[in-house]
Amino acid sequence: LLKYEASSKPHKLAISAMKAGGLAPLCMNAANEVAVSYFLNGKLNFLQIEEVVGEILSAFENKYEYTLSDCLICDKEIRRKTEEYIKKGF
Repeated sequence: LLKYEASSKPHKLAISAMKAGGLAPLCMNAANEVAVSYFLNGKLNFLQIEEVVGEILSAFENKYEYTLSDCLICDKEIRRKTEEYIKKGF
């Protein structure tokens, strides 16, 4: 049986992104989707997901005024950066 703890690192990352606002939640989601995809394909272990997402989120320069176009560009860029980070073997 798995035990969920509200103080877990993934939970803290999500809360941090939500509190930061702007494009931070988008960044976290995009990085998480890429990391989970690598996990599902056997290229990351489960615990590495939070490490990857945390690193990408901490390096992200947030933006608080943005358009839909900005969101789409940011999503694509974060996904690219996350893939590069994983492929370099972080």
